[in-house]
Order: sequence, then structure tokens, then C-alpha cells
Amino acid sequence: MVQVKIPANAAGLNVPPAYLATAQAELSADQRMLLARKEGARRPGKDAGEAEILLRRYILGIIIADAEVRVRQALAETLAENPDAPRDVILALAKDADVVATPVLKLSDILTAEDMIAIIGDQASLVKMAAMADRRHVLPDVCLALIERGDADTADRLLRNPGADISEAGLHRIVDRHGELHDLQSSLVARAALPATVIERAIAVVSFDLVARLVERHAISSAAASKLALATRERATLGLTSGLPAECMRTLAEQLIAEGRLTTSLLLRSLCLGNLDLAIHVIAIRSRLSIDYARGRLMEGDNTELKQLWLGAELPAKLLPAAKLAIAIMKETSIEGMKWDAAFFRSRIVQRIITGVAALSSEFGDDDIKELLAVAAGGDVQPQDFMPDGARAPG
Repeated sequence: MVQVKIPANAAGLNVPPAYLATAQAELSADQRMLLARKEGARRPGKDAGEAEILLRRYILGIIIADAEVRVRQALAETLAENPDAPRDVILALAKDADVVATPVLKLSDILTAEDMIAIIGDQASLVKMAAMADRRHVLPDVCLALIERGDADTADRLLRNPGADISEAGLHRIVDRHGELHDLQSSLVARAALPATVIERAIAVVSFDLVARLVERHAISSAAASKLALATRERATLGLTSGLPAECMRTLAEQLIAEGRLTTSLLLRSLCLGNLDLAIHVIAIRSRLSIDYARGRLMEGDNTELKQLWLGAELPAKLLPAAKLAIAIMKETSIEGMKWDAAFFRSRIVQRIITGVAALSSEFGDDDIKELLAVAAGGDVQPQDFMPDGARAPG
């Protein structure tokens, strides 16, 4: 039985008998739940006096002290969206058992970001964290705290919640902690307006997972599966570079360099698509030049200057002929006044690379040439291109 003593400053208040009976547990749990909902839904008028406010707080104190969790849950459910609920009562409910706290943590606008971060830090309840992740609006600091302390389900809820303001740092932490999970990958990809650096990292995670599944499902070697996965990732990465603002493109280039994903084949694919931005940003970063200066020198300089810039930025020497070709074809297209067409450019440069640059084509094996031809055709390498004769994927 829960004993609630009327405080001294509540003496003389006209406490309804039903609530006094509740304090002595003389009513059934169902009866007390009805009273809790009634009191939780009450909204004092604008002209409520001090005595009325004190009486209400006293009654709420009786309900919060009830030993029956269903009674406290009933109060939480009705107070959760009540803007007039006392702040200390909401905080008490938010720190209560999970089933009591959930509606308040999910719906109450009285809770501040600091309140929620404190609860996340003090209580390791995944149920409470899930409720906070589902709020209509979740501020960046709260998101980051949930990502750090919560599990994959918490992170997935945040990703699927359009009202969750997840910072770029928070998104990177999700990839760090849970990037290998398929459901979470899907939620990450579906989220609107992801930073390019986050997309690139997600692509990398998905690609390496694809390697394991290909090796298991198809009769292909690990080396061949790795090559296919790399091609898939690089194709997607190049999709990020189209139309990116300069600052975002620089960040993406820095990430590719720092994490060792600026591969020769990625650069070659970029050149084959007539996309020089990646090479330009790498040159600018490694040579400590401005983007505009690097672009101007690359496009307007002679072959000697191009070579100095290319090799000075530690770009693969064997791609230098391809870079020269890409720049030459872009200039030709401009001079001829032709409408820019990426598919035409792609076909034109790849055919020239394969047939007209012996120094380049001699550096690549049959698989490399196969990939270039696929790029020229607008497609890409498929799993069957690496499968032994007669091998079939299981049905």
C-alpha cells in the first residue's frame, strides 16, 4: 500500500475523497487508472489560483507514488501531450519504468534536449532510447547521444525519422558502428540529403559485404569478386561527383585519399566519363593549390605542365595519357560547338584509349580492357563475366 502524506502547505486544501482513497489504496487499480487519466487530461484555466495549482500538484504526486505501474502509465499517456503538465512531474515520469516513460519521452515537448541527454547517459534503457528516436523532432545533440549509447535499432529509427536532425558526424558514427547491417544500409540510402562523404562510406561498406555474398553464392574467386565489388562501388562513387558543390567535392576527395579508396580504376572511370573534377580536386589538395588554379592549369596548360601537375599530385603515371586524351576531347567538343553528351564522350574517349594509346593499353590486362569497353557501352562488368565456364548461380 502506498502512503502519501499531505504536505503541510497543502493543509486545508479541498482534496476530493476519491484521491484520498487512492492514497490509501482503497480503490482498485482500474479505478485509480481512471482517476489518473482524468487528472492527466485536466488543464487548469488561465485564472487558476495558487490553491488550485497546489492541489493539482498534490494529486499528481499521489498518482506518481502509486505502486501499480499501470496507474502511472495511464497518467503518463494523458500528460505526454499536455503543455500545462508540471515539468518536475514530466521528468519523474520520464525516469520511471520503461512502459511509463515511453509516451512522455516520445511526445512531451516539456522535456529539453539537456533532459533527454541526461536520461540517455544515466539509464541504459534501449526502450527509452527508441522512444526518443521516434520523437517528432530530435535535435542533433540528442541524435548523437542516442547513436553513441543506443543499439542498431535506435540508429535505424533515427535514420527513418525525417524529424531527426542527424549531423554529418552522427551519420559517420552510424556507419562506424552499424554500417554492415543490411536493414540499416537501406535506411541510410533512403534518407534525404545525405552528405557525399557519408554516401561514399556507405557504398564502401556495402561493396565489401557484396564480396562475401558473391564468393558464397557464385563459383568465382575472391579476387574476381573483389574486382566486381570495387567496380560497383566506384560506379556509385562517381555518381556522387556529378554536380557536387566545390566544398563537398573537396571533402569527398579528401576522404577518398585518407581512406585509401582513390584507386587507379576509379580515376580511370572518372576520366572515361569526362569528369575531371575528381582529378582536379586531388591535384589541388595534394599540391596545395586553389581549385580554380588547378582547373585552369589542367585545361589550359601544355602537356609539360599537365605532366608536372599530374605527377606532382602523385596521380598514377600510367593514367597520364588518358588524362591528356580526356582534356583534348573536351577541348575538341567545345571548339566544334557540339552539345555536351556524356554517353558520346564516354564512347569516344574509351575507344581512343584502347586503340590509340599503346602506352596505356599495354599497362592493362584483358579484364581492364573488358571494363573499359563496358563503360564505353554505358554498362559495367557483370558477375557472369568473372564466372568459370559452365558455372551457374544457385536458383
